[in-house]
Amino acid sequence: MVAEVPVVRVFVACEELEYDPGTRKGVTLRNLFHRIVRLPGEPFPCIREQMALYALLTNGRGKHQFGIGLFFLDHGVEHTIKEPVYKEIDLGQDPTVVHGLPVPHVKAAFDKPGQYTFSLFCDGQRIAECHVEVQ
Repeated sequence: MVAEVPVVRVFVACEELEYDPGTRKGVTLRNLFHRIVRLPGEPFPCIREQMALYALLTNGRGKHQFGIGLFFLDHGVEHTIKEPVYKEIDLGQDPTVVHGLPVPHVKAAFDKPGQYTFSLFCDGQRIAECHVEVQ
């Protein structure tokens, strides 16, 4: 069986994913965002319990270990906030198939203002990034 790392076409953050109730094949992304603006007086850590991530993958084949990590960029140095936890996903053998990779329940705590990065990993290799600025 051939294994080929997929190409990521889209990797975004949103408030929630809504599935087509009949087939669960269609997904609606609700309220895409790239910035979190805290409410006046809201303290740090800034906790968001209702977030989701969504990736669209193509050109991949075989079984792979996928994981998502969270990182913080501080004066050009990347700090790990959350290490990726890996899950095996079989992409099959047809590289023309487009795969949706939903991550519906992401709970994140942002300790201070700045740029955070959700990174999508495949077999230990970073293949996509989604940047979120926290203010």
